[in-house]
Amino acid sequence: MAFPEPGKISGNASCNRYTGPVELGDGTIRVGELASTRMACTPEVDVQEKAFLVALQNSRRLEVVSGDLVLHTESLEQPLRFRRIR
Repeated sequence: MAFPEPGKISGNASCNRYTGPVELGDGTIRVGELASTRMACTPEVDVQEKAFLVALQNSRRLEVVSGDLVLHTESLEQPLRFRRIR
């Protein structure tokens, strides 16, 4: 996941890339409707990607824990965790 410019989010969902609007606040995040590429993925990856994109769009709170970006989402019991790649 990347924030290429203010108000934008983009990344790789496994098989497809996504992009869309984002609003960041003091410990909050609101991801708008995401657009994604339409590559031919395996059915298993398709299911995983759809769940990930829904969770990303349902994220409401963010924090940094041990250097990882952690997004708390309404659609998953566990938060999404992103590690910086150097």
